[in-house]
Amino acid sequence: MNGFNMFCSKYGIRPYKSLHKIYLEKDSMVIVVYKGLIEAGFKDVNIMNTVYGTSLTKLFYYSESEYGLYRNIKIFCKNILQIKNEKTVLNILKRSEFEESNYGGISDDAIIIFNRYYDNMPAELKKDVLENGFTKRTHDELVKYDYTMEHKTVVFKYKKEDRDFEDNINGYEFSLPKDSKELYLIGASLHNCVGSYTDRILDKYCLIVYAMKDGEYRICIEIRGNKIIQQRVDYNMDPTGDDAVVMKLWKEKHGLVFSGNQW
Repeated sequence: MNGFNMFCSKYGIRPYKSLHKIYLEKDSMVIVVYKGLIEAGFKDVNIMNTVYGTSLTKLFYYSESEYGLYRNIKIFCKNILQIKNEKTVLNILKRSEFEESNYGGISDDAIIIFNRYYDNMPAELKKDVLENGFTKRTHDELVKYDYTMEHKTVVFKYKKEDRDFEDNINGYEFSLPKDSKELYLIGASLHNCVGSYTDRILDKYCLIVYAMKDGEYRICIEIRGNKIIQQRVDYNMDPTGDDAVVMKLWKEKHGLVFSGNQW
């Protein structure tokens, strides 16, 4: 059995000639991407010619993980393919602003919220997203809607070891959000979806720390154990300049390791 047939057998897909051609001319990952498309609800094998080698490729890398971008792409596509054709769904994703890292970007956050409220979302908001994709603007609208749905203020309780992350370095005040309302304000100020993390904090899935300087929110940080999963400034960008310097100092002082801005 050659490599192509072996991969097809592993992922339970038919060894189409068109796939074989891309496999030979480009690389073996075409099988993984096609598997991702199938699981997301696509049926036309020729759709690979539209997807592979474009910005869409990274969205469809097949994964069985309960977390991560592909899981949310799959949920989105399965829903929208019931009302739109395959080409239209891909065009919506093309207009979106997913990060090159695959994780933690504006659109990555927005698609989670969209999927969560898909069945009961206001028609105008749903139409806006389907016409314009997941952009900074539609992201902010989705975050606002998410907050209205989760408007009850929940007070967070922390252990002493959680409070130990609070600090003041070079004029940056590192703190823990006191409640879900403040969590929303952090997300709204920095244009990210941390306002939807209430359940994650309550479930002790992660810890959110934010840093302020001169009365402004500057950095939002997600911690799991001793790992920094995300460290973000405005619009989910990576810290630079003074923000990057103080993050390094704070991280080293508190014995944390950086895991790479991912879920």
